Amino acid sequence: MSWLWGIFAGIGGLLILCILAAWSWRKKIAKEFAAYIAEKRPDISILRITASRIHFRSPDTERGQLDLHKIISACSAIDANDPKGRRAVYEHFFNSVLADDAIAAFSYAEHAASILPQLIPAAHLPEFIKHGGVLHRPLDGLPLCILYVADAEQKMQYLNEEALTELGISPDALHELALSNLRKIFPEQSVRAVIERNTMILVAAHDCYDAARILLLPEYLREGEKMIALIPDRDTLGLAPVPESGDMSALQKLANTPFNRDKLLLKKPVLATRNGFALQ
Repeated sequence: MSWLWGIFAGIGGLLILCILAAWSWRKKIAKEFAAYIAEKRPDISILRITASRIHFRSPDTERGQLDLHKIISACSAIDANDPKGRRAVYEHFFNSVLADDAIAAFSYAEHAASILPQLIPAAHLPEFIKHGGVLHRPLDGLPLCILYVADAEQKMQYLNEEALTELGISPDALHELALSNLRKIFPEQSVRAVIERNTMILVAAHDCYDAARILLLPEYLREGEKMIALIPDRDTLGLAPVPESGDMSALQKLANTPFNRDKLLLKKPVLATRNGFALQ
């Protein structure tokens, strides 16, 4: 599977089917990995399985949860009809996802290349602050906040003030570093295709940063250009031309079709220009 899920001449039912098919595939991966955990660790009880998380109980954890984005991303890079390949992925991640191997101390040389932005609803920020004082900034024009994570091979960790001090950079430098790393996984050509071909694309990288890619739209758009972005959840990014008729009903339907119901963001289309964002 490619990070660029598809380019379509129209919008509506076809895209919704693609989103639902991708959600079903992710749920299959989640169930398979849960079965692998049960096979390897009968002492772990699987409480609930979604398309992005496994909730469990173990001798060490009353209510634990596993975020599956790393496993989903790894499985996306292999043949979808390769069960042995997927099992190898499960084996690779099995020990690490159940271990508490948080980064003890950050260094710029070791961790700078892994720092990326994530989006959360602004209303959820108090919960994140309560559990660790994460670094954040508002996303102007939208009811969202930007957080920063260090995304190592098998684990993802939110950055706080202590991490910033250890990295030896300012908040603004951290933001630019995160965007610089994001550019490497979201080239400008993706946005140009929407503008120049008057078509729509759905980005599905399965890497936890699909919605965050919206942050690059203002710099990729040229003076006078505009487009519609859809980020119903963390793992969905749809880009579309602004309808000439002004009818947003089809786009509104897509904005209400989340891919990851565990990480909801916006239920409305977003107008993006060089100057920023506005809800429609």
